[in-house]
Amino acid sequence: MSIHQIKSGIVIDFQGDLDLVSAPVLDRRFEEALGDLKSMSEDQTLFLDLRKLDFIDSAGLALLIHMSKELTAISRTFTVLVTEKGQPDRILRIGHFYKILDLAYEFKDVE
Repeated sequence: MSIHQIKSGIVIDFQGDLDLVSAPVLDRRFEEALGDLKSMSEDQTLFLDLRKLDFIDSAGLALLIHMSKELTAISRTFTVLVTEKGQPDRILRIGHFYKILDLAYEFKDVE
């Protein structure tokens, strides 16, 4: 997992599984990124790059909703990048999370 800054915001790269074990780790990194984002201009976005994610469970889904709510509360944009037709993409679409989360397949999809 890594965090880096780009012109339009902050990117958290996450790979592997997002489950009950790894969700708290991502949450801690999210809190770090959130602190950085608060000090940046309001047009900056937090990108969560899950394109190398293999699996997401209910704990991971709950964390995504938590992240979205936290960012909405400070008027920031949240974009989740996924691999088209991968397990996370299918779960997010079947569960209609696309109605709550901004999903994209590539950075160019969000520009």
